Amino acid sequence: MSTGALRTVVLVWLAAHAIAAAQPGSLDGGEGALVPRVPLATHAPAPSTYGAIPDGLRLDLDLEHYVVQGSDAAALRRQLDRLGPVSEGRTYDGFHRYRMHWRADWRSAGDGCAVTSLDVMLSSTITMPSWTPPPDAAPQLVVDWTRFYQNLLIHEEGHRNITVGHARRALDVLSPLRTPHCDDMQAALSEAFALIVADADRENRRYDELTEHGRSQHAVWPP
Repeated sequence: MSTGALRTVVLVWLAAHAIAAAQPGSLDGGEGALVPRVPLATHAPAPSTYGAIPDGLRLDLDLEHYVVQGSDAAALRRQLDRLGPVSEGRTYDGFHRYRMHWRADWRSAGDGCAVTSLDVMLSSTITMPSWTPPPDAAPQLVVDWTRFYQNLLIHEEGHRNITVGHARRALDVLSPLRTPHCDDMQAALSEAFALIVADADRENRRYDELTEHGRSQHAVWPP
């Protein structure tokens, strides 16, 4: 049995969730979600409004853009198809990717081994299109694009909201973990964390199913 304090860093998960403009495909869903689903018509919390962040949870939330150009809906659609983020051979309009890992200390405690400190780190990036209307753009095109952008961001922030919820869950589940021997702690933490991340992935897939990859949220171009 190990008696000293131990520290380990385990990188477990890098994931991406996206919305395609056409033929989004079908993804298998899962049961047993760990956090409530985001209401389809409700904007997910912005990074500054996630509420009190518990000790041990480290959030790195980013929003980045790629630039599209055009003076009509068809031209913008072509730009989205050509310049949008690519994953597994497909081009998407909006994209959410995240990386989550943990770092912990543990030591012998009484008749077993206990976690003495735990950090869960989540890095989340949303990628969105950016368009500056040219002088000849029709006013209705600007209105339609603004609505599309807002709806697309709602969808992608829904993915982020789900993921932040699971990061909170990881902190709650891993912190009180105990094992008979400290030699078993790293494996126990890794296994518990992997199950939470798998639930996060299932919940994100389920969210895409429920929203038809954002179509039910009107995140479609052209509208």
